[in-house]
Amino acid sequence: MLRRAWPQGAAPPLWHDRRAGPLAWDMLAEAPPDLPEAPATVVCLAGVTPKSRSGTLDENTALALAAHKAASLWGARHLFVASTSAVYGTGAGPLHEDTPLDPQPGYGAAKARMEESLLSLADSGGPAVTVLRIGNVAGAGEPFASAERARRGGVPLQLDRFADGGGPSRNFIGPGTLARVLAALCDHAVRGTPLPRVLNVGGRRPQEMADILDALACPWEWRPAPETAIQRLHLDTTRLAALFDLPAQSATDVVRDAAAATVTT
Repeated sequence: MLRRAWPQGAAPPLWHDRRAGPLAWDMLAEAPPDLPEAPATVVCLAGVTPKSRSGTLDENTALALAAHKAASLWGARHLFVASTSAVYGTGAGPLHEDTPLDPQPGYGAAKARMEESLLSLADSGGPAVTVLRIGNVAGAGEPFASAERARRGGVPLQLDRFADGGGPSRNFIGPGTLARVLAALCDHAVRGTPLPRVLNVGGRRPQEMADILDALACPWEWRPAPETAIQRLHLDTTRLAALFDLPAQSATDVVRDAAAATVTT
């Protein structure tokens, strides 16, 4: 999706995808590709999620540390590594980068351990590091995958309804906007702009999942939210907005952004 959405005029990336293997960053560190020059920045979006077909959640740390090793060997100035808003746990927000982490066991906890290990390693030398706590990327997860199944099957999607009568809401960011954010951050790193060690990455304002489903023309209906469901996970994107002019996107804008970068079959 990022390849399709990468902005024209931005520094051209050397893409490296998951087909090289789950620990491809280790291979890159030992046998770097034939680069015309040392990369100024390296972006590691690789990770293991609960839905991954291979690897364990603890390999998130191995991937991040291997990316740091590769970036160090290549002489890169800055390394960006993808984390997740799940490290905050069940806090409603707005969640600032300095908010104490309280991840639930599993994916969020594994990413929190990754962050700690990576930032500790960065303190000992090598490229500067920024951990990107990314919110929900439109089109790359829920509720987009379930909405597509609901449309195809003609069965309404079940959406959690909480005690206040509302549903879940998140800081959705479209892949086109995310691509422009990443390009801008890399440009900042090249120009020597001081960058934070931790950065929330998400839409300028949270979106209701009900509005997203309506924009997707997806049939849906309420169901009582289970006790484990998280209603609001709202990121404070003030720090990001100081580096990039985040657009104030509506649910329809977010859905269009995702559609433009989605490969259809």
